[in-house]
Amino acid sequence: MSRILVTGGAGFIASDVAAKLASDPGNEVVVVDNLLTGEPAKIPEGVRFIKCDANDFDDISGVFYAYRFDYVFHYAAVVGVKRTTDNPVMVLRDIDGIRNILDLSKNTGVRRVLFSSSSEVYGEPVEIPRTSGPRH
Repeated sequence: MSRILVTGGAGFIASDVAAKLASDPGNEVVVVDNLLTGEPAKIPEGVRFIKCDANDFDDISGVFYAYRFDYVFHYAAVVGVKRTTDNPVMVLRDIDGIRNILDLSKNTGVRRVLFSSSSEVYGEPVEIPRTSGPRH
């Protein structure tokens, strides 16, 4: 059985990832989210939910040491272009989050960490629908 952590698991993409992972009976899935932007209704059935902030080492470390994960999917981040431009210091705390995830993964025997950047790196779309890459 694989133990898997999904951070930001009450968010749009991470909740779908958690649901897919939980559909395999060989996986034990734990979702953490501070619920700043996540929605409890998005947390899929069949997973254990822990309200926790990945950016706070004391908060997230207990989860790592209690479960000893095999895999970590890190999606916890401030989302929304307006929110990120209005609260740049809060966005910078996400750096603490990835540092916490990587340090704890290394120190607790996690086999692999999967990280996905936020769509906010692209800014507001110039055209709708958004294209998948730069045009030449």
